[in-house]
Amino acid sequence: MKLYVSYGALIALGSAILTMALFALGYHTDNIAAGQKLGWLGVVITVAGLSLGMREYRREVGQGVMSYGRALGTGVLISLWTALFSAIFSVIYFMFINPGFTDAMVQFQIAEMERKGMPASTIEQSEGVLRFFSSTPMLTIISGIMTVIFGVVISLILAAIFKSKPGQSAPPPVAV
Repeated sequence: MKLYVSYGALIALGSAILTMALFALGYHTDNIAAGQKLGWLGVVITVAGLSLGMREYRREVGQGVMSYGRALGTGVLISLWTALFSAIFSVIYFMFINPGFTDAMVQFQIAEMERKGMPASTIEQSEGVLRFFSSTPMLTIISGIMTVIFGVVISLILAAIFKSKPGQSAPPPVAV
């Protein structure tokens, strides 16, 4: 259990550091479009954390052996802990560090709709829905669900890399 919690916390911490860097550089307030693109760096953090966690499980717990199912289970459990720790950070971030994020995001989305030439009536109707889905509880819930789903998908792929059978030497570690 300690391994899952540790790697979940490390991935969440890496993501929190990325979020704080993007916020400090103005990518969560002034230049949201660029911030969304840079936010994909979180994928690298997640892949690296899951890879390191699976590798450590295979080496330390599995003594060099790990089935596909165990590798997948390891990735899923790490992802669940990541979602929990990330949810705690999200609440703190959206409520205290960047409480204006909802307004900035809604204004960004409205500007995007205007840029695409959507009618004013459609934009006006969409604003309530945008505000609802940009609220702290919804952002936290959605990001938690997406963290788990994304973690499972990445774990499905990584499990194929990290699996090994009894009597078979473990594949070489993935350089991260």
